[in-house]
Amino acid sequence: LTPGMDPNVAIRAGRTDITMEDLQTRFTRELEQYRKSLGRAIDSPEMKRPILTALVQDMSRSAAVDAVAQDMGVEITNERLRAGIREEADRRQRLGGVAA
Repeated sequence: LTPGMDPNVAIRAGRTDITMEDLQTRFTRELEQYRKSLGRAIDSPEMKRPILTALVQDMSRSAAVDAVAQDMGVEITNERLRAGIREEADRRQRLGGVAA
């Protein structure tokens, strides 16, 4: 996280900013997936912390890869993006609906 910077920016990776709103949306979605998987809400900060940490790492890594791809002029077609989304959905389903 980026203290001392724009309070609306949660993560800065190269030229890519991830807003607090984007982070909160993804975090809420992850917690909901865990709730569905476990059958109960995750309320304790001790349980939420590793989920948030993994999410920040994932979002940072994705932003860094995007920045490098832009620098290299690499473009991903919509068809490849859709295939990646389907693969991720299949992977999550195999893991019981939990992101890993």
